[in-house]
Amino acid sequence: MSYDRNTSQFSSFIDRLNSEVRGAVAFIQVRYPGISRTVWDNLEIKTANYTDRNGTVIEDVMSWDGAAFQSFWPALRNDEMSFIGFRNMLYNQLISQLDWAARNNLPGIPSASALPEGGYSGATGVPGLAEQMLNPSHLPNYYDTVVMNVGSTYALASALPIDRNAVLGWAGCF
Repeated sequence: MSYDRNTSQFSSFIDRLNSEVRGAVAFIQVRYPGISRTVWDNLEIKTANYTDRNGTVIEDVMSWDGAAFQSFWPALRNDEMSFIGFRNMLYNQLISQLDWAARNNLPGIPSASALPEGGYSGATGVPGLAEQMLNPSHLPNYYDTVVMNVGSTYALASALPIDRNAVLGWAGCF
């Protein structure tokens, strides 16, 4: 989110539950109890059904690019696994991310990262878990701009609080 002091206007907003800034929104709500509950309660939730390689349909909460880190980063600091809704959301996301990585022979799960050929991509994710895919105007550009064939090991590490055994098993670190 950014704010232009000259025009007194915001140029973007934090309005989605499944984003890496969800923890900051929760902190603001707790730290400043006088702020309206709508700051948290009105965060939008977009869902999608992901079908894994065995044909199992998994309901997921979408992130903008379908990236793992957008979902998992807040759980590194906040105890989201203590809340059943978050626990289910994060677990389903992990299973779907791992399935995509397995289907595509990736060493990690899709998330913003350095690219093997050099450079960095912030737009990395699983197409079926990407909210921007819901907007038809984004479809022509999604497959040209979002990297889907790079697995990030740090994103895999960010999933440790969700299911340590699944993550360590994936990494071959038992």
